[in-house]
Amino acid sequence: MKKYILITTYPQTGSQNIGDQLITNSLISLIRETSEFEHEIVTIWREQEYTNEVAEIIASSDAIIFACLAIRPNFSKKEYPFVDKLIDANKPMYIVSSGTALDVSSLSDMDDYLVDESEKTLIALSNSAIHFGVRGSLSYNYLNKIGAKNLSFTGDVAFYDKNFEYVEFDTLTEVKKIVVSDPHRGIAYKNAFSQLITELKILFPEASIVVALHGKNDIIYKLSSDMGLQVDFIYKNKNEGLSVYDDADLHVGFRVHAHVSMLKRRKISYLLEQDGRGCDYGISLPIKISVPCYQEYMKNLSLGLLCDLAKYRNKHVFKQASVNNVRILTSMISTDRNDGFKKFRGLESTLDGFIEAIKKGLKGILFVKRDS
Repeated sequence: MKKYILITTYPQTGSQNIGDQLITNSLISLIRETSEFEHEIVTIWREQEYTNEVAEIIASSDAIIFACLAIRPNFSKKEYPFVDKLIDANKPMYIVSSGTALDVSSLSDMDDYLVDESEKTLIALSNSAIHFGVRGSLSYNYLNKIGAKNLSFTGDVAFYDKNFEYVEFDTLTEVKKIVVSDPHRGIAYKNAFSQLITELKILFPEASIVVALHGKNDIIYKLSSDMGLQVDFIYKNKNEGLSVYDDADLHVGFRVHAHVSMLKRRKISYLLEQDGRGCDYGISLPIKISVPCYQEYMKNLSLGLLCDLAKYRNKHVFKQASVNNVRILTSMISTDRNDGFKKFRGLESTLDGFIEAIKKGLKGILFVKRDS
């Protein structure tokens, strides 16, 4: 019996971002449905207190697997405070679908993303890892540039679902239900969100619109309620909440794992890229189905924005996303619907290719080593 330790990104408190749970569930499903070894999987949250019990679990494991290593500027102290102990455990280590949140706006220099200590930890991780999978082209090239080893561009493990593997995209001629995923930062994206709803109602006047909250988001919840929209608190059901996309015809919104949830179901989806995470997906897929929608400092401060900042004490002060980016995306959608969104046909080969690359990287824990 093999014992695998899964280091997860899903927080039981805080945002409770359901996309993080999707990553964990998808990876566990892939291992359970593909591995030829009998095995046990134990999950440990990345910021869990490093107790003697945790140390003993790690010491007794056969492999350590990172479910989407979230590479952030100070990740070796903040997001993964015991990562050095994982390296020192000297266990076979697999990093699946890692990604950055590079600031791709005009406000900073991407090359200065990691603090020195995090960069050193990342290099040590890459030297220790048997497999270091990266989910997007932007992250891959950044990590390669700073000297990380054993890198492999694999795409996102969250695309995995046994029920949809090798299923083809089809054309869509009628849109009855649209799901809109919420932005991470309500204050900065309040105007863009309102503009998106307005544009979708014009494009698809007969369709119902549901707002899916992927995490706690009081600002967007209140705004949606004021607009008379149905709101689904999907983050409150971390394992089943994403089923909101089962009967959706179209997704348009801000969350990358809403985008992934629809695409893996072979359904039509468009993304407004909020930061480097969205950009990663936008440049890694072979068709254009996303548009940058980054925050910029405002020249004119409205009373409404100042009230929001005072009420919610948001750290992203004086930044807003332009409504023009929403208009650009909906212009694309308007054109694409004329031929039934035909450009999505064939995209399944890319998504299936991602999963094959991840399986290849995990071959040491998935498949029995046979004599040649």
